[in-house]
Amino acid sequence: MKTKIFLIAFTVLLNLSSNAQIKWGLYGGGSMLEYQDLSSQLDIGDAGTISFNTDFSNTMSYNLGLFIEFGLFKNLLLETGIFSGNKGFELIQKVITEELGPIDVNGDPLWDYTKKAYYNYTYKMPYIGIPIIFNYYVVNKRFKFYISIGQKLGWCFNSETTNNLLSSSGSGHGDVPNSATVVEKELPNIDIIVGEDGAFKSFHYDLVCGGGIGLGSFYLVYNYDYGLLNNSQIDILEFKSRVHNISLKIDLSKN
Repeated sequence: MKTKIFLIAFTVLLNLSSNAQIKWGLYGGGSMLEYQDLSSQLDIGDAGTISFNTDFSNTMSYNLGLFIEFGLFKNLLLETGIFSGNKGFELIQKVITEELGPIDVNGDPLWDYTKKAYYNYTYKMPYIGIPIIFNYYVVNKRFKFYISIGQKLGWCFNSETTNNLLSSSGSGHGDVPNSATVVEKELPNIDIIVGEDGAFKSFHYDLVCGGGIGLGSFYLVYNYDYGLLNNSQIDILEFKSRVHNISLKIDLSKN
């Protein structure tokens, strides 16, 4: 589906390329993804509070897009188009399970065994969207420089997790059978459901700022996407995304 959308957009841009007020082209590069857990502690009365704060790890991904710029005023252009990226993250999680043997006459288990395992969860959530960004250009004899501010509207699609065991250990008491000491090497990969019935929202809304420096038809661009919406469907959890993008931007218009 994403490939078809990009091909249609590319065809439209070819037809517009003769307009002297329009610049268009493509870009691609790498991204560093951050998730901030802004969840508040939940008050559970006499039992105290529960904290949901999660230690997300930064991950690397990609960014791709087709852009089109319309001249508004001198040196000020409006950029839009279509882009694709990833709003995933990594998370280290400890899983503890306990197994108990048969109960003796005193009501105590004949043996017990506790397993501890640390897993690395990689969540991949690709998305596609539309930027609406204002670029202000400063031009000298050799270089072109611009600064940007605007927004991105994005829609996330289903993906899956990749779960890998980092380390495991166990301890027990009594005559523990060998079958109880087995620690699973992997958890099964699962689909991530986004949208109404999922844990994550499908719609993303980001504030964008950054800029680029160009020589000829090539620009080195940096953009920072500051997620404004809570990406969690659960009210007591608040996850917001932050994305650093570095891209090579190529102007393919005839200007």
